[in-house]
Amino acid sequence: MSHGSSHEIISDVVINASPSSPPLSVFILYQMLAQQKRVLMHSFVHSSVINSAVPNLSATFDCLAAPVANRNHFQLGLSVIWKDGM
Repeated sequence: MSHGSSHEIISDVVINASPSSPPLSVFILYQMLAQQKRVLMHSFVHSSVINSAVPNLSATFDCLAAPVANRNHFQLGLSVIWKDGM
């Protein structure tokens, strides 16, 4: 990077998932990746979702998320986007 910065460029993995079939394997994937890299995990709800269970699912996935002061402190971003019609 320019200006003498030693920051790494974060790579992002995005998983689109249906709230009716949550990808529970993401928890295992997160744990495996976190053993090798500093992983930032988030979940987002797409506007197509009208299911009331999604806030509970998002909270479950976000429990793995660390407080983020600076995204550059991580090596990998892992995001789950809840979408209907998958």
